[in-house]
This record gives sequence, C-alpha cells and structure tokens, in this order.
Amino acid sequence: MKKIYEEFKAENPEYLVTSAIGAGPWQYHYYNLYDSAKYHDYINMMSYDMQTGSTSSFQNALFFKSGACLTQCSVDTSVELYNSVGVKNSQIIVGVPFYGRVFSETDGLTKSCSGNFAIKQSAIVEYLKGGFKETYDEDCQVPYLYNSATRQFVTFENSRSVNRKWKYISDNGLAGMMCWNYTQDYQDKLTQAMYSGKSEHMK
Repeated sequence: MKKIYEEFKAENPEYLVTSAIGAGPWQYHYYNLYDSAKYHDYINMMSYDMQTGSTSSFQNALFFKSGACLTQCSVDTSVELYNSVGVKNSQIIVGVPFYGRVFSETDGLTKSCSGNFAIKQSAIVEYLKGGFKETYDEDCQVPYLYNSATRQFVTFENSRSVNRKWKYISDNGLAGMMCWNYTQDYQDKLTQAMYSGKSEHMK
C-alpha cells in the first residue's frame, strides 16, 4: 500500500488511493490497517451481506441488535472495529446494498430459515404488491418484508434507511456513501436518496 500510494501521488496528487473491505468482524484484520490505513485516502466499507445463512437477519443494519444481526455486524459496530485499527472516520465510506436478500421457510425476523438469496429492487416492488408486509425496525434503522403465507423474510434498503445512514455519516464525520450496485436500483429511488446526503468531507 505504501508503494502504491507513493507512486500514484507522485504521478498526480489528486489521484485517490482506496480499498473496498467488508464490514463486520471478518475481513478488516487481514489488511494490517494499523500500518496501511495511512496509505489510503478512503476505505469503502462494504456494509452489506452481513447476514447469517441459518437465521432471518439484517444484512445492512445501521445499529446492532442481538438476534436481528450477527455479532458486530452493523454499520455502527463496523466503524468501531475500523477505528480500533487506526482507520479514521474521515476515511470511511459507508456502503449500502441496492438489492435485497430473501430468507426462505422462516417465521420472521430472528427465526430459523433454510437459506437466502439476493433479489433486485424491482422484485421487492413486486413483493410489496403480493402480500408482503413492510415493517421498519427502529432499533436497527432498516426496513424488512415478511409474508406469513409464503414464509419469506426480506432484508433490504429503502429511501428512509438510506437517509438515516446519511444522518449517521454526517453526525459522526464519516467520508460519504457508496452502493452496490446502480443496476439493481428501481426507478432511481435509492440513487436519489444516496445523492440527497452530504458529508463535510465531500468537495
């Protein structure tokens, strides 16, 4: 990272040196961030896919709640993990998913399931027309869907949760927001919500 950083900055000081690293407790400690953080302009913290395969849980929680999230699997707890190895808030870009995850054969949030798979936002819109009830979890600050007839639970992002993440970013001096990925948005609703926020570090 030192060599990459110095080579790029020598070529053009405006070039940005960044990495994309998973949120939660699994990836960050493999990157020797104690030493390499200073050779990053930003780190794109991929704060999605933080769910378990055996329990209906949130893949993208802003705040941790036992049972609804895997241990240390939220934006807030992930920021703490990154801070613990020397990454500054001003370097952290929070990732949001422009897709959802469907948990099958489950009785709802925190209940056992048979596995999960990803779906686009357009499919979530169809689910809303087809008997799924939408709920917003005030503790984790993310929405979810559930259909008791099909026994399916869906964790996803909406404009409200994106806006709430922007408030967290602003309140805590984080660098900004990114997504995975634009092609999975529906009618640009999440994109518009993402563009509506601003960080003090954005030029």
